[in-house]
Amino acid sequence: MDKTKYNQEIQALIDSCLTEISILSPRVKGTVREIIQQGKDLQDDALLGFAYYYQAQYLYYRGGSGASYRSCLKKAFSHALRADDQAMLSHIYGFIAADALNNGCFDIAYNNYIMALSIANRRGDAKTRVLVEANIGRLYGELRDYKAARKYVRKSIAQHRKQKNTFRYLQNMVIMLASDALISMNLKDLPAAEKSVREMESFFERCSGEVQAELQLSRLYLLTRLALEKGEEEESTRLFEQFLPVLRQQPQVQDMLEDIVGLYHILMEKDRSREALELLTAVEAGIMGTNVAYVMCAFCELKADYYRAMNQPRKLNEILHTYMELSARLRKEQREMYTHAVTLSNLIEGLREERRRVMEENETLIRQASTDALTGIPNRFQLNHVLDEAFGKIGAKRQSMGLAILDIDHFKEYNDNYGHQSGDECLIRIARTLSDIAQKYNIFCARYGGDEFVMVYTDFDDAAILRVVEEIRTGIAALGIRHEYQSHQDTVTVSQGICNDIPTRPSSPWDFLSVADEALYSIKKERGKNSRRGFYALAHYIEPEL
Repeated sequence: MDKTKYNQEIQALIDSCLTEISILSPRVKGTVREIIQQGKDLQDDALLGFAYYYQAQYLYYRGGSGASYRSCLKKAFSHALRADDQAMLSHIYGFIAADALNNGCFDIAYNNYIMALSIANRRGDAKTRVLVEANIGRLYGELRDYKAARKYVRKSIAQHRKQKNTFRYLQNMVIMLASDALISMNLKDLPAAEKSVREMESFFERCSGEVQAELQLSRLYLLTRLALEKGEEEESTRLFEQFLPVLRQQPQVQDMLEDIVGLYHILMEKDRSREALELLTAVEAGIMGTNVAYVMCAFCELKADYYRAMNQPRKLNEILHTYMELSARLRKEQREMYTHAVTLSNLIEGLREERRRVMEENETLIRQASTDALTGIPNRFQLNHVLDEAFGKIGAKRQSMGLAILDIDHFKEYNDNYGHQSGDECLIRIARTLSDIAQKYNIFCARYGGDEFVMVYTDFDDAAILRVVEEIRTGIAALGIRHEYQSHQDTVTVSQGICNDIPTRPSSPWDFLSVADEALYSIKKERGKNSRRGFYALAHYIEPEL
């Protein structure tokens, strides 16, 4: 959102909101209400999206993933979509991902990070792309896939080095280098960890005093962990004594859950149970006060492990009883998280269609539907099911999987000039052509959303896929749908980004879609006379390396 287009009063409210939310000041509630009123008076979706997003943030950090938080986030999402505020949509996707991660819903987290990454790629937003890839690295770290985690984190570090003059450059370098060092320790690569720590310290020293205070907790954690890994008993004790008081003052201690788990286990492995108990005691109030069942369950597991190791059966039974109560709540919260994620996904499609027709929305039916209402071909939810099933079966067989993302070139211009009814007819005719070709070769085809489609090629080599790609191109050309509002051709064309390789992990569908999306983006970014729209780009998935 460009705040400079608003008057000084609104700009002051925006600045105040950003300052207040950074310290979770209760004053943010009043400020947000004022911005919402201004947005309603002006009928400004971008301003309303901004206000509801930060209201959702405040509610989340004050009370977790409650109904009020989700209601605000849904409103933020709706207004950002109407305003086509891509930057805000990227923020929202990232926040949904972080919420899902805190609730143990890793697939939702990954999918939303990929959505944020796709927006950043389309906008050429290198800063957001760096941060999202760093967060994907964190996600893989929590899944214990440290090789993939290192790939994403190091990629984000390399890209961020090119942005020396950007806001929070030094701060982000410290955070990403700390993450890389921790991943190296988890991979038992201490030389690499020490190298990252040294570089992290050099960036930390260049930060302002205020930023150093903000980063001190993460820094002390990393230095303590490294000293423990190296077996430096005196140094690790000294650092641990510095770390604990800073940890007790951390307001969002749930964000360090995975770090706490790792530090606890290494302390117990080194027979330092007294310090392990001090660690648990220091974070107990903060974690059990988060009101997030997944975080509280994970903490109860640590306490149960400690009481079992210390042979304290009474306390062990007490904590196990608490754990069982929280487990039931966790299942309920995770169901709510999935329902919320599906609701937001459907909202995208609904808002794109709302200008063309008014239709009653039944959220339950939409969630369960497997067919796209407009085109009659499978929709995104059925695509997700097919991908999960297909990748699960072919991974063991070492068969290749090809995922192609197709979209209609300059479809917005088509809609704007020929009308939405013609736009619908165009989508229907193209979907029918794609579906006919897909049935001919036993390929799965789905509408991905808007003017995008996905083709799933099972056990096709590159040459076979490219033959189908060419048939699609000629089939669309044969439709002869007039499109005078694009420079490269006077009939409708589609561009295709493809990733074809042999998947090796359960998360590979989303990895492949990301590569296909990047391939499609490589076509779309070219403009003017040299435009490659109407063409294709085929890529392969590169496995993360040590």
